[in-house]
Amino acid sequence: MGRTVTLAACTLNQWAMDFEGNLARILKSIEIAKEKGASYRLGPELEICGYGCSDHFYESDTCLHSWQVLAELLKSPITREIICDVGMPVMHKNVRYNCRIIFLNRKILLIKPKTDMANHGNYRELRWFTAWAKHQIIEEYYLPRMIAKITNQTTVPIGDAVLSTRDTCIGSEVCEGLWTANSPHIAMCLDGVEIFTNGSGSYHQLRKGHTLVDLIKSCTMKCGGIYMYSNLRGCDGERAYYYGGSTIALNGDIITRGEEFSLQDVEVVVTTVDLEDVRAYRAHVSSTSQQASRAKPFPRIEVDFSLSSLLNNVPAMPPVPPRLYSPEEEIAMGPACWLWDYLRRSGQAGFFIALSGGIDSSSTACIVASMCRIVCKAVNEGNEQVLSDVRRIANEPSYTPTNPTELAGRLLVTCYMGTKNSSISTYTHAKNLAEQIGSHHFAVTIDQSVQSSVEIFTNATGKSPAFKVHGGSWRENLALQNIQARSRMVLSYLFAQLTMWSEDKPGGCWSLEPPMWMNGENLSTSWFYDLSDRS
Repeated sequence: MGRTVTLAACTLNQWAMDFEGNLARILKSIEIAKEKGASYRLGPELEICGYGCSDHFYESDTCLHSWQVLAELLKSPITREIICDVGMPVMHKNVRYNCRIIFLNRKILLIKPKTDMANHGNYRELRWFTAWAKHQIIEEYYLPRMIAKITNQTTVPIGDAVLSTRDTCIGSEVCEGLWTANSPHIAMCLDGVEIFTNGSGSYHQLRKGHTLVDLIKSCTMKCGGIYMYSNLRGCDGERAYYYGGSTIALNGDIITRGEEFSLQDVEVVVTTVDLEDVRAYRAHVSSTSQQASRAKPFPRIEVDFSLSSLLNNVPAMPPVPPRLYSPEEEIAMGPACWLWDYLRRSGQAGFFIALSGGIDSSSTACIVASMCRIVCKAVNEGNEQVLSDVRRIANEPSYTPTNPTELAGRLLVTCYMGTKNSSISTYTHAKNLAEQIGSHHFAVTIDQSVQSSVEIFTNATGKSPAFKVHGGSWRENLALQNIQARSRMVLSYLFAQLTMWSEDKPGGCWSLEPPMWMNGENLSTSWFYDLSDRS
């Protein structure tokens, strides 16, 4: 055995602006990390306020409440004798930064601003934050008085620095830093940083988990070292799903990795690694040593604390192959987890789908069915939070779901809205699918609604449009097709809002209109279809 350290990377389902709830989940993760013997706890990006605060980041209260949460963390006995790394916004010299706050035993060690901003795909970080452009430079940050009273510090360092403990050196890059061409970990490696940390807010896209694992393995294979990656989970007020997958790697191998698609609000992955493995790995590559000998040094914050301990007899853990899902599994699980998180936060009672028997609405219904399977699995595994949410949504305090079909009967309403132009095959497809899924299903005809709309037009203009097969023009044909589709949309909202009311149940349903939903115009999951984004 060399010099082993135990590290914890956390996956948290944080809610935008839910400061009390976010605090409770952060404290829970620190408590779990300490129970498992960790000496360093890493949390996801902006975990104190939530990543999806959008223009609330402009409000000074968002920073104020984040400092208030940090004050509670500093005071809590749970945070003693473990280095805690949390994410929150910080205003410095009237500039807003996306920061990591690293503290130990009521003392803030470093405020580390993000240096590489994500501003592509669904990311808009440059709308709210500025990248720290002063590379390998630190300044003094004047603490709010409520924090200074707790820490007995007037100022603390802010900037591009690393932590030097008694036994190792730790450097932080935030989310996008791993994905960019000149990643911060490269310069840190050459200056002797042995543990890289990355608190991230990375949303799901197909195959993104595979890319992330490849990047982390490549980073630590080339540079050597330990990489800690922590990610958010859930929808966090955004139109995206943060998929978890917190990871710890060593010298090109994944040592441990959390679940990518899970309903756990707090998940902590902990592993024990040997610092001597890092040193041996790096020392045998002479070219890296040559580059390191002339590297520009980072400012080092001296920390009188050891991550390793002579009393730590836990052996280093061996590498494990990470669980990576196929595209089909991701399609079934990612949108389903997003739908559950959206539903439980919305206060609604379920989902409504106008089930036409076609591919769009049928695919959407299958995703809701997948959600029901994931929820039942979580309940069977003893997830009390999921069970509590199910009972609240279904308005049945003693209900425990036993299978996905039964649960779908409570959470999903489907309705086939046919006209005289509909085929028997689409009716049959919709009916059979609803039975297989277990949804509460209706079948109605909407000819009266369509005809009423056409009659209003005829009364106003004196002209009656006809389908092309009946002698009408292409314009008439298109207009009459659109009337059928738009009538279904209007009726969908009516059924969504009042179906539960008609059965004397509280709440309403979210209407999942497949063409709009899948294009990102309603309950958007555009992340699911956009494969061009990276981080």
